[in-house]
Amino acid sequence: GFGREVVMMYTDEAHPLRFSNSSFGYGATADCVLWPADSVQGRIVDRAGEPVAGAAITHTAIDVPVITDAKGRFTLQNIANRRMDGSTKKRESINLKISHPDFATSDRYTAKGDMQNLVIKIDSGATIEGTVRDRQTGSGVPGFRIIAKSEGQSRSTSTATTDKDGKFRVRTAPGQITIKAVREQLMDPLANNYIPVKEEDTVFAVEGDTKTGVNIAVTKGQVLRGRVTDSVTKAPVEGITVELVPASRPRDQLPYWDIRSARTGADGQFAIGAIAPGSYSCESPSDDDEAGIRKQSVEILASEEPKPIELVAIRKLLAKGEQQKDMSKHGLPVAGVVLLPDGRPASMARVRHHFGNEKGC
Repeated sequence: GFGREVVMMYTDEAHPLRFSNSSFGYGATADCVLWPADSVQGRIVDRAGEPVAGAAITHTAIDVPVITDAKGRFTLQNIANRRMDGSTKKRESINLKISHPDFATSDRYTAKGDMQNLVIKIDSGATIEGTVRDRQTGSGVPGFRIIAKSEGQSRSTSTATTDKDGKFRVRTAPGQITIKAVREQLMDPLANNYIPVKEEDTVFAVEGDTKTGVNIAVTKGQVLRGRVTDSVTKAPVEGITVELVPASRPRDQLPYWDIRSARTGADGQFAIGAIAPGSYSCESPSDDDEAGIRKQSVEILASEEPKPIELVAIRKLLAKGEQQKDMSKHGLPVAGVVLLPDGRPASMARVRHHFGNEKGC
């Protein structure tokens, strides 16, 4: 179908298929390239150059982590030996996740060099302990993901998730470390209605350090509820996507995570949570060509709960060279009967609606 993602898989383990998902128009075709499989080999050592046994190496192309042997050696099989941009150049770097209970965990380590003889040095690391707390009540908040980025000699990114008491413990490479709390993608924004944190805390830790007492405050957001009804029939409309778009900048300049959204249920109801105070507009996704809602401004205040809003669903028409137009303003839907000159109904007749200009149709 038009605009559907094409997902391609492979069955021959000797020739893994590397193909980015893409959108194609109706009737389009796509060429794929099967690159010969290769392996990535190397060693994991500590800062003194001693081998590290028992380190787990993970890459997106493998399902099960590879564990280093007594000499710190590892081999990753079935890794494409060409870059993903379609060129014929061999791979120059690879992103790995490296973990070991006695060393700093790196969720994204970029290894560069000879893919058949990599030497990766890891640190014993520094430990950061802290709590994510509700700014108003001071109680711990579970379910936040902690991202610790080290800018030291070994740049690495490590993560942890707060427990039921809001506490976290993350081990990362030493140096200047920035710590940020982000909402888990699957976190229910209504049950855990906290505004995403944009600020970062910074600590400095040397190898072997344990920094405690790091506190990150999060603020509960507002919940906007409402209903979407048909512009003509006034009946509730199910399956409409409602987006809450900040009015601070043009839509095309906003990062996707700043736009909240929800879909209407069978009763036309929707709820959007984790909203910071400010000016917004309720609108439809920019790529929704069939139906959506009439754009409506809304003001979210910190001092009071937003009142439920009523939104109107409209039908859209994308004509070549024309803007989207609200067809409800043109009297749609239109019902009628087409008759032949003798009064009999004319089946299979094509009826078109043309938008008029300022002088009329």
